[in-house]
Amino acid sequence: MASLSDYINRFLVNVPLLPTSLLPDEVVKRRYVKAGADYADSLSYTLHGADPIQQKEFMFKHDYWERELIRRGFNPVSIDQLYESGANDTKFEEVVKGIKKSKR
Repeated sequence: MASLSDYINRFLVNVPLLPTSLLPDEVVKRRYVKAGADYADSLSYTLHGADPIQQKEFMFKHDYWERELIRRGFNPVSIDQLYESGANDTKFEEVVKGIKKSKR
C-alpha cells in the first residue's frame, strides 16, 4: 500500500508552476524521469510523423529538469532507461531510486 508521501510525490510531479528551488530532491528526480520518458517516447514516433513542435516541447522540459538535477549534484541517466521507465510504474520507481548524487 502506498504511503501518504508517495501520493504527495506523485501529485507534485504533475504540478508545473512551483519554483524549483522549493521542491525536494525526490520531486525533482520524479519530474526529470517523467519528462525524460515523455521525450524518449516522442522520439520513438519520429519516423511515424510525430508533431515536431510537441517533440521540441518535450525536449525542452527534459532539458530543464536534467539541468536542475545536475545543479543539485545528481547524475543523469540514459535516454534508454528513461524510455523504459515510461512503460510501467515499477521501472519508473527503479529509475527514480537509481539516480544517485555524484561523487565530487
